[in-house]
Amino acid sequence: MRYTDRVVATELYSDGHPQPFRNDHVKTEVARRQGVFLSTISKHKEYAPWVWRLTWTLLFGPVDDSEGAGVQNACDLEWDGPLQFPETATWDILETLVNVRYLDFASLHYRMTKPEVRKCPPVLFPKATSVRLLGWMNHELATAVVSSNSKQLKHLAIDDVQHWGQHPDGEPWACHDQAIPEHIGEEAFIPPGVMSGLLDPLCNLCPRLTSLFLRKAGQANGTHMWGREGLDEMIYKEWARFLGTVKDTLQYLTFEQGVGDPVPGYSSWVRPMDSRFLEHILPVLSSGGWDPLKRLELRGLGAWEATEAMDRLFRGPLTRAFETGKVELILKPKAEKPCPWFDGYC
Repeated sequence: MRYTDRVVATELYSDGHPQPFRNDHVKTEVARRQGVFLSTISKHKEYAPWVWRLTWTLLFGPVDDSEGAGVQNACDLEWDGPLQFPETATWDILETLVNVRYLDFASLHYRMTKPEVRKCPPVLFPKATSVRLLGWMNHELATAVVSSNSKQLKHLAIDDVQHWGQHPDGEPWACHDQAIPEHIGEEAFIPPGVMSGLLDPLCNLCPRLTSLFLRKAGQANGTHMWGREGLDEMIYKEWARFLGTVKDTLQYLTFEQGVGDPVPGYSSWVRPMDSRFLEHILPVLSSGGWDPLKRLELRGLGAWEATEAMDRLFRGPLTRAFETGKVELILKPKAEKPCPWFDGYC
């Protein structure tokens, strides 16, 4: 058995952020298809071991305004609408799919205010060898997908995975009316945005990894980031550490950093995200020891448009580090997709 929402998942994510969810027809169709699948596995548990390829976009069912709540838009419905079967059994059913080998998994919903949505199993898809993870979620879900199968992972894509934000009491940011400033500086507070702590636990635990794709939202200027500058610096350091542990096996590596709304001709090309790449990622890439590497693609580096300065700072060290003809080196100043920082708003 093979089940996929690949076409719909791609459509939902193609614009990069919440705007595609304004399309109620798309959400309704995804929810209908997912409901059929969940109901089928619930009634015929013997089918679960035969699911080996899964592409899934977490929506937790259609929104419901049957009680006439009078909400103004689909996003409000997603925050407040009740969950119904089979969506209430989503985690129990997904946990039975233990033989999935190829996984494309997205979390693109605003149901995080509901406790039953946040309580995912500690381990999901333990036999997956190819994993793509994208969207906004809590750390528990991200680690449940990527940390339980690290030793057999061959292909890993961390595609703009962002935390939906968590207050010191453990509830998501959305449960507290987006009151971020009052918790800045509290150790237990996790601001919404690019997720940290996802790759460090995988260091030295991916002996078969041959393909790695890393995409993240970057900081393009010095504007206020709710204190997330330090967190972003930590993420570049973490990713650099992980890259250093997969040199011996990696054959294909793609790194991309982007922003929500790239502006051609941006006046200051030395952006904070470029400085962090230069300081942390580039030294690992140019330090040698990448013997199996066949292809290296870097996107969103240096400027909105190619410049001599970009070539000097980025291309120069890399062309010296990798033998011409052995490694296909691709540098692109523009990211392929917009990558806004997740802010919790619909």
